[in-house]
Amino acid sequence: MEQATAPQVVAVIARPEQHTVPIVFADGEVRDVDVTPVSRVHARQKIDARYRDAAARHPETAEEITDARRLAEEVIAEEPWERWW
Repeated sequence: MEQATAPQVVAVIARPEQHTVPIVFADGEVRDVDVTPVSRVHARQKIDARYRDAAARHPETAEEITDARRLAEEVIAEEPWERWW
C-alpha cells in the first residue's frame, strides 16, 4: 500500500457558531472538515488559562490551607471505612 501525504491547507473559511468549516487544500479541493475537537481543545485551554491566572492573582494563605486540610480530614474521618484486608 502506498503511503499518502496530507494535502497542504491553503485557506480556512470561518463560519461562526458552526463546527464544520470548508477548507481549501493546496490541490484546489474544498472539503468540509469537522473542527469540533479543535474547538473543544481551544475552549479547554482558555478555561485552564483563566484558572491559572485567577490562582496566581489570589494565592491561598496558610490559614486557608489549614482549614482545607482540617475539612478534608473531617470528611475522611466521617466516611464509613470497611476493612479490606
